[in-house]
Amino acid sequence: MTAEETLAAEYVKAHARKVADVTTRDVITATADTPLHEIAVLLEKNSIKRVPIVKNGQLVGIVSRANLIQAVASTRKGLEIPLSDTTIRDKLLAHLKGRRGHTPCC
Repeated sequence: MTAEETLAAEYVKAHARKVADVTTRDVITATADTPLHEIAVLLEKNSIKRVPIVKNGQLVGIVSRANLIQAVASTRKGLEIPLSDTTIRDKLLAHLKGRRGHTPCC
């Protein structure tokens, strides 16, 4: 090894950081059963971008902000627009017309 290589190796050794230097010690986690709205609260409250998902102390996945957006975007039922009063009235009248012995008054 040349003097320059030795000097470079010593510099790297003296200034190198280890994983322990940058690892979060108090990790915020959730379980696979945690509702998505609670994950969203964890992300917002703690100003983090990802939440590790653990089971029996073992990492089983990670939920990111992007995952939450995908979940909301792919959920159609929660985003349906409620029926108007006229539509509800029409559906009710149609249902009542189908019942025997009943004649709607309106």
